[in-house]
Amino acid sequence: MEKLNSSEGCVVHRRAEPEFSREKEGVEGEKGARNGSSTPEHKVWNNLHLLLVSLLLSVFTMLLIDGCAPPAQPWRVFRLKIETLWDWNALGMVLAYTSLQGALYYLPFGQVAEGKIGHNGKRLQYNMNGLYAFAVTLLLLGGLWYRGVFQGSMVGDRTLQLVCASTVVALLLSSGLHLHSLWLPPGQLVNYGKKSNFLQEFALGRVADPRVGRIDMKQFVMVRIGFMGWASVLPTKEYTQDGLGFLMMLGEFMWIPYFSSLPVYYLLKRHPPLSVHWAFSLCVLYGLGFLFYHLSNVQKDGFRKNPEDPAYAHLVTIPTNTGKSLLVSGWFGWIRHPNYLGDIMMTLAWCLPCGFCSLLPYLPVMHCANLLRRRAAEIESECHAKYGPAWEEYCRRVPYRLFPYVY
Repeated sequence: MEKLNSSEGCVVHRRAEPEFSREKEGVEGEKGARNGSSTPEHKVWNNLHLLLVSLLLSVFTMLLIDGCAPPAQPWRVFRLKIETLWDWNALGMVLAYTSLQGALYYLPFGQVAEGKIGHNGKRLQYNMNGLYAFAVTLLLLGGLWYRGVFQGSMVGDRTLQLVCASTVVALLLSSGLHLHSLWLPPGQLVNYGKKSNFLQEFALGRVADPRVGRIDMKQFVMVRIGFMGWASVLPTKEYTQDGLGFLMMLGEFMWIPYFSSLPVYYLLKRHPPLSVHWAFSLCVLYGLGFLFYHLSNVQKDGFRKNPEDPAYAHLVTIPTNTGKSLLVSGWFGWIRHPNYLGDIMMTLAWCLPCGFCSLLPYLPVMHCANLLRRRAAEIESECHAKYGPAWEEYCRRVPYRLFPYVY
């Protein structure tokens, strides 16, 4: 699920919209963003569900990692004492990496992208130098390894301790943001309506766009910690509307790095055979998935920015009663979410080297497919409400949502 998007220099001029709409320079819904008191009410979680996820997600992740060991080995999680799960070196590694990425955020390279309208009526700006930060990080790790300071076993031997340390760092950062939000005016806070309570606000976040100096904290945790260089996050619903709370922090610091790496742990512990031909086939699958993901996003974003561009002017569209048009050819005339299909293919390519003796290393691709299926359904529900008969005609012409001739 790790993404390295080479189009990080792109500029996003508006908040997230349904995926296939032809947009002008104006932004729907920005009026509400300018008036803090008129921000729309944000969806809340079931309190019990939210509490259980917040308390047990790290434990669940450790159990999955422990399950990657050969069946003959006992479960370490149940045998380790609480003090054994804590490792100051693991905490130092997490803090060192976080501090390094914070310093690299200020690298004078890359473009500055514009995002949604902030609470002050101005567009938020973001440093888009993630790929440069990634290159510097690799060079530093390579140098430390060459000098004998860093070894891969420093991570592999204390994976469970790193999960604990990452959870603590996420808790500390989200607590700091929550305390800081207590002094902010209502216009800068996420509106949870009458169902708001401490659990909802702490776990889901009270502030949508917190900043520390020039660093946008949501961008930092999403494209410096959880992922690296994922520029297409800027127009997503999670980025433009959700708050930054403990769950998002936990997801970026703990869930994404460790859960997504289950196939790696499985390969390290069980060593399934992998032929050259099978490895080549998996590289082809990953390459095709990347092409689907990248090229469809390029077409979508380019069409949104300038539908009169010669590269997109020939594409077939369906007019709507909003004055916009739905793209019904090219990548989005094949299936309705080709970028999601590419994402699933890339994740599957990471899992297939593990063979077929266990379901465990395939949990990341199953989770990815289910998450994107739900997200696609949510987007399409919004599109149907917004475009009505035009959207129904689009679905008639492009009947498959994620998998051609299947779904």
